[in-house]
Amino acid sequence: MKLGLALCGGGAYGAYELGVYKFLKEEKIDFDIVTGTSIGALNGAMFASNNYDLASELWRNISAEKIFKDGFDIDENFLKHFSLNPKSKFQKVVKSYFKNFGVDIAPFKKL
Repeated sequence: MKLGLALCGGGAYGAYELGVYKFLKEEKIDFDIVTGTSIGALNGAMFASNNYDLASELWRNISAEKIFKDGFDIDENFLKHFSLNPKSKFQKVVKSYFKNFGVDIAPFKKL
């Protein structure tokens, strides 16, 4: 029987996946196949190469400036005006902005 690991996308989930990966390695649980979406794909590549130290270093040093060309800074006062509920106006505005204008992730490619 073969064992596979599927990793999800979604930014912060990637850091969680690193902790799970560490536990699995300590328990000597290995996978025949590793797959992932978005950040899960990045983690999956590092996990498949058996490089926990590289993955750990990436997560210890990650910041918006290292992913987006102009960073991603949202003023705290701005956030007070919007709910972080997925159905909120704030979420719709951010989603619309990224859909219409995109985002330059050139710095992320250097990681």
